[in-house]
Amino acid sequence: MFTLAATLLTLTTLLGAGLIVLLQATKPVGLDWPLGASHGALGVIGYVTLAVAWAAVPRADPGGFGVTALIMLALAVAGGLAIFIARLHRQEPPIVVLTLHATMGAAGVVMLAAYLAA
Repeated sequence: MFTLAATLLTLTTLLGAGLIVLLQATKPVGLDWPLGASHGALGVIGYVTLAVAWAAVPRADPGGFGVTALIMLALAVAGGLAIFIARLHRQEPPIVVLTLHATMGAAGVVMLAAYLAA
């Protein structure tokens, strides 16, 4: 289950990076919503999978990498929700929210990889 969560969250991170490149380079009309929604849905599914795996299979957490990954990814999900709400109101989300969302998501995936490698 941890492997599934890690795979989903890695794909989410890659999709998010691709979304940033696409939006910055080409500014597509009408493509941002489907890509953003799929990025968000995949991220939430990955996070829920990780939380269920964490609760179902107790593992040792040397160094606290697992808890750190859960917290960072929870912050990334919260930031994604803030971005989604801003987009629903047809507003541009603040750059600090976008930056924190991306940073927490990528760092959370790295922490998850460290946890699984330990």
